[in-house]
Amino acid sequence: MGGLRNVRNGALDLEELFTRQDVTAKVKAIQDEVKKELARQKKMLNGKQPDIDIGAWCDDPYSCDFKKSGLKAFLKKLSYPIYFLDFETFMGTMPLCDGMCPYQQIPFQ
Repeated sequence: MGGLRNVRNGALDLEELFTRQDVTAKVKAIQDEVKKELARQKKMLNGKQPDIDIGAWCDDPYSCDFKKSGLKAFLKKLSYPIYFLDFETFMGTMPLCDGMCPYQQIPFQ
């Protein structure tokens, strides 16, 4: 990884990593719009959820892999108990160790 500029190599100088900028005026300028948007979204979320079954819209513009018949056939093939591993990834802005880059995916369980 010799020529990469963003690879951590040694201690981090936090003063070089961050820039402070006062954005108070910009935030105050949009506060009313944010309040209106939040109210609009809360109203939408309080509404009734659509009761939509599988239909023609499931093939347009793309075919859905989870239509009822296909999903039922797949589920019948499974034998229980079912075991699986679920790994997540973390992409930190600051490399945790030498040799790592910003936003490098780090798997964990």
